[in-house]
Amino acid sequence: MSTRTRLTLTACTVFTLAALAAFAGLVFVIQDFPAYAVDRGEFPRRSEVIRMVVTGAAVAIAFFAVVGAVFAWVLAGTLLRPLDRIARAALSAADGDLSQRVGLRRSDEFGRLAATFDLMLDRLQDAVAVHERFAANAAHELRTPLAVIRTVTEVAQASPEHRDVDEVLRRIAVTNRRATETCEALLELSDANRVSMRRRPEALGPVVADALEEVLPALEQAGVQVGVDIGPGDVVLECDRRLLRQALRNLLDNVARHGAPGTATMTVLADASDVLIRCENPGETLDPERVGRLAEPFLRGGGRGRSGAERGHGLGLALVARVAAVHGGALDLRPPPGGGLVVEIRLPR
Repeated sequence: MSTRTRLTLTACTVFTLAALAAFAGLVFVIQDFPAYAVDRGEFPRRSEVIRMVVTGAAVAIAFFAVVGAVFAWVLAGTLLRPLDRIARAALSAADGDLSQRVGLRRSDEFGRLAATFDLMLDRLQDAVAVHERFAANAAHELRTPLAVIRTVTEVAQASPEHRDVDEVLRRIAVTNRRATETCEALLELSDANRVSMRRRPEALGPVVADALEEVLPALEQAGVQVGVDIGPGDVVLECDRRLLRQALRNLLDNVARHGAPGTATMTVLADASDVLIRCENPGETLDPERVGRLAEPFLRGGGRGRSGAERGHGLGLALVARVAAVHGGALDLRPPPGGGLVVEIRLPR
């Protein structure tokens, strides 16, 4: 039985019971009414009055019950129409069409429900678009090295007398290493997305030092020196040490790949509610619009890389953003006036 039918039957039942109660009270009053002597005229007996009242009341109750049922049916349909619109939008979403919206402009409970449902569809559509773009980019990134290896081997097989085995093996090894790095970065990002954290109070000084030690060879090769400033004493944050070290390592690796030779700075600041990890590296002047998208997976900073620098996999800042998000924080990117990039990770304490 539909909700509309139940509402109609409920309203009709309540109306009928109220009418029957009123009729029963009327009959009781008539039966209990005392008899008086009348000198003139003829008046019906009490039993006849009750019979006429019962007949008239039965007809009236039946009539108003039908009218009430029709009115309740129309009213229930009007009240439940927003639910039909929400149901149609939900069915469209279940079929894969996330473009449908309820679009209900009301200030009552149904309006709030519809607005919340539309907001959910907006976020779901954005998330699906990001995942589709991520999957397409991941497939492209993994297909490219395989195509390079195939081309190198086919060329070597086509001209066996002219092939340089050492060069062929070197190119295959380099391409394979880059593909492996991309796969490892994808796995790291997937691990961060699972949000399986082991949070405990950690001093950030040793975490920064561990991340810096891992990336130090790449920084030295790029001619970048990193100055670390944690302020007076150490800063303690409840976090997952492994994930945070991984994020800082990716952040410093991004400096090594894309920063200009010189001095980069990493500063850790804290107040009563937040911890701010700020990294600034020198470099070319960047487009602010593009900087805002650098945390998207596989989006590389065009024009940021140094001449001869090894091409990255485009997942470093995406991983940093995800680690910040699972800790309840946020990542902010902006280009300073003098060129380069400022990255800020804000985490709640």
